[in-house]
Amino acid sequence: MLAGTPDRGSPLLPLRPGSPATSSCSAWLLAREAMVPQNYGAPQAATRLAEQARQGAGDRPTAAATLAAATAARTYALSHQD
Repeated sequence: MLAGTPDRGSPLLPLRPGSPATSSCSAWLLAREAMVPQNYGAPQAATRLAEQARQGAGDRPTAAATLAAATAARTYALSHQD
């Protein structure tokens, strides 16, 4: 906290396991994690993480689901290039 600013508490709500917010956050993190091996030449690891992200995102239209689907699509495309 900066000096002279009021303490307003934590701006984040606690996440409960199994809640939609938790699965969306996990999917987002997995998709971002998949980008590292995707960009540095480890397509099998990227595919595994991207698929976990896509499944974890569920079927709700969220930013995490969009990122997971896009990451999975790019990973599949890159892994099938000759």
